[in-house]
Order: sequence, then C-alpha cells, then structure tokens
Amino acid sequence: MDQPSEQSFKINGGAQMSGISSSQGHIYVNNSISNDLLDLPNNYKGIVPKVHQSSVFDYSVYESLIDTIPEAPDYDTVLSNINLKGSDKKSVRIGGNIFINTVSLQSNTTLNLEIGSGVSNLIVNTLDLSNGHIIIQGNGVLNLYVKDSFEIGSSSTINSDGSVETMNLSYYGSSDFAISGGQKIKGSVYVKQASVKFTAGGGLHGGYLATNSNSVSFSGGTFSEMIMIAPKADVSVTGGAEINGVMLAKTYDGGGGTSIQFQNLSVITFPFGNTSDTDLIIKSPTSEIK
Repeated sequence: MDQPSEQSFKINGGAQMSGISSSQGHIYVNNSISNDLLDLPNNYKGIVPKVHQSSVFDYSVYESLIDTIPEAPDYDTVLSNINLKGSDKKSVRIGGNIFINTVSLQSNTTLNLEIGSGVSNLIVNTLDLSNGHIIIQGNGVLNLYVKDSFEIGSSSTINSDGSVETMNLSYYGSSDFAISGGQKIKGSVYVKQASVKFTAGGGLHGGYLATNSNSVSFSGGTFSEMIMIAPKADVSVTGGAEINGVMLAKTYDGGGGTSIQFQNLSVITFPFGNTSDTDLIIKSPTSEIK
C-alpha cells in the first residue's frame, strides 16, 4: 500500500471543525464534493487543512471492500471454555480452526496463545477481558473472531508486546466496541456493525481499523499509528483527542482542542479479505480546493 505525502483524511461527506488545535495533513475528496466541504465557525482560529479533489477517488471501492469482508470460518476442533481468575496463567496451543465458546480473563490473569509459524483461526462467542492479558507466542498469524460479545476492562491488553502483523481481531456483535484508558490492542481490528468508541487514550496501536459501522468516536487521550477505513461512518473526535495516522470516513466532526496529525506508517498489508490491486490510499491529488 502506497502512503501519500501528508494525507490525514479521506472524506465522502463533510467536515466540521470547531476548536481543533491542529491538523497536519490533507483532506482528499472525489470531484463530486462541493467546495464547502469544511464547515468552520466564524471564530475558528485553528489550522485549516488543504482539501484536494481527485478523479481517481472512487469511494465505492472502500464500501465494497468493507462489504466483502468474510464471516468467521468454520471450525474443526472445539476446546473447553477458558475462565481464569486470581493469579491464573494458562497456555493453549492454537492451530487450524479452533472454537471456544467463552474466554474469560479476570483479576489480571494471562492467557498465552501458542500459534507456531502458520495461520491460526480462533473463533469464540464471548471474549471477556475484564482484567487480563492475551499474549501471542509464535511468528505466525492469529485471526481472532468474536461472534457475539466483546468486553475489555481495567488495563487489559491483547498482543501488547507482539508485532502488528501477528494478530487480527474481527468482531461481529451488536454491542459497542469500546476501549478506554490503559487498554491496548496491537494489531488490526474489523468491526462489522457495532458503534466504535475509543476514550482516554485506550485503543488500537499499529494496525487497521476497518468497520461497517455508521459511528466511530474518539474522546480524550492520544491514539497512535492507526489506518482507519470507515466509509459509512460519521467520525467524531472530541475532548482534546490526538490522532496520529490516516482516516477514511463518511463525515468528520472535530472540536474541543483535538489534533489530527498525519503519520507516515509502515507498509501493512490489509489483513481482512482480498484487496486485489487496489491502492487503499490515493498517492496524489488532481486539484486543490481553495
């Protein structure tokens, strides 16, 4: 995937900015978007990003990309539920397609998932990380599918010390996908339908956030190294939130001293479905909206 020069946003609708402290980067839109894309208040004193129109910006590519992300695969092995409490630590070998109905970590417990060198799929109905850590061991890839319920609390983490390419999490439930505080997921995340909420700096580090949701919000804290592809979402950034990365959304609403900074991320292959030869990010604009 080619990274553009200082590109922060791709937007298919409009953007409102009311007190954003800075926005280092450019906004890319297709040629059909009008010149009044930015809705700025009369007393706005922040940095106004440059807006570019591009004839090669086909937004349907991104909608199709999200719509064709597959469901969780079938499984051939069923393991017993995992419920860790107290000072429990547990290691489980994950190979092939494994199903566990419930994985629950409480009281700062640790679950080691040993994946080896290949691609492993772990399918669960419920993932409850009220207070615990999932560590991925091996140099392969773990695809973690959560079909119904995802909860994360305290300072829980998933793959916090691993590489970004090691873990991909797909969530298909309807309750909010919410992360806050010291909670950390290192890898890429796909949210099929639920609203996505990041607060107080908790969130995704280093990978893609791909979602079919119509709502994504960031409030407070710093969110780093994220490539967000949310072509149907209204994105809200409030409470002094700072985002470093690249964002693609339907609309953007920012205020309250927020900061959006372009970050030249490492090349990471899109891990959900097949992108064919499509460049997910446009490399250069064709014209600039003054």
